Amino acid sequence: VETAAARAAEAARLRVAEALRQQAERDLQNGKVVDSSRERPAEKGSVMPLPKEAWKEYYVDNAQLKAHTPGLGFRMSRRLGDRAGDDSSVEWGSTIMGVDL
Repeated sequence: VETAAARAAEAARLRVAEALRQQAERDLQNGKVVDSSRERPAEKGSVMPLPKEAWKEYYVDNAQLKAHTPGLGFRMSRRLGDRAGDDSSVEWGSTIMGVDL
């Protein structure tokens, strides 16, 4: 018997898998090298891999910000001015995997 919780968990798993696939495609297009032993893009100068438990699913929501942009630019920290090196972004309403640093 499939419960509502099981269906919700499977739907979340599928969203995460799709978000990871899309992120891998973007990384490949942007020339980023993926270190599969760490299961995240390798970063210059990075010495400590993050455990799988640190990664969480985030919904990219524009309800409070009300930005007139197609999406949210990637940041290296919580600071608004700490943008990732390129102009990559994720569309509003997407679900992505990330780490709260």
